[in-house]
Amino acid sequence: RSIKEFSGNVELTQVIFQQSARMGQVASNPISYYFLAGTTTVITGANGVGKTSLYELLCGSHIPQSGVILIDGVDRQQLSFDWWSTQVGCLSQDPQFLNETFYNSFNANGVDEDTMSLAIFHAGLKPLVDNLPSGIHTSFADNKFSSLKIRKQVALAHILSRPSQLILMDEPTAGLDSQTAMIFYNQMNQMIAQKRTLIIFSTDPVVMKGADTVISIGTSQGMLVTKNRRQHEQKDVAIKPDEKKAQPTKKKTKKAKH
Repeated sequence: RSIKEFSGNVELTQVIFQQSARMGQVASNPISYYFLAGTTTVITGANGVGKTSLYELLCGSHIPQSGVILIDGVDRQQLSFDWWSTQVGCLSQDPQFLNETFYNSFNANGVDEDTMSLAIFHAGLKPLVDNLPSGIHTSFADNKFSSLKIRKQVALAHILSRPSQLILMDEPTAGLDSQTAMIFYNQMNQMIAQKRTLIIFSTDPVVMKGADTVISIGTSQGMLVTKNRRQHEQKDVAIKPDEKKAQPTKKKTKKAKH
């Protein structure tokens, strides 16, 4: 089935899943949380606590061992895969692409050339694409797509090319230089302004500061939830790595009357 007017609410109810850990596979503690549509949540924690496993679970790569994932109140397992893939944008920690052309990877999702060009520009890929041997018809097998930075930018362009209401990202800024990270910060800010539902798995303090809520998993106390700011202040985008200190307001001096 599908949801006619998907708002972007996601609810985990007593969800248990397999997580990666240094000593093999272990089951997570039950997780229950309601991700309200239009809010930004960062899920953080040490390596091996299950951030990537939870990301893959939410994207639909796996199903939980127990518990339910509700999408606008509907069990995710009851939803059509084709419908779900158009409603969620996923950016993995290490994006991989089939041996196809840049153009075909977008065209397969019904993206027209104008939308593709705009997404390429906003993802910071235009200089690269302009210098590819066959432009947008270059294969991903070309070594110019081999770096993690470029692959993440391509994945970002795919997200930007579709109006997905729910965005899931796993360590989006890890392994990026400061200039490329700024592109990701800016685009996340745009998604926040568009009232999309963002669930970001990250240890980046800049991304964490810009979220409405930060959830720490795998702690000795279990799951810790911290609210960064009230929901009605959501319009105040806060993913700002170079935040300037507020300058004191100068008092105006009244002119003497003669």
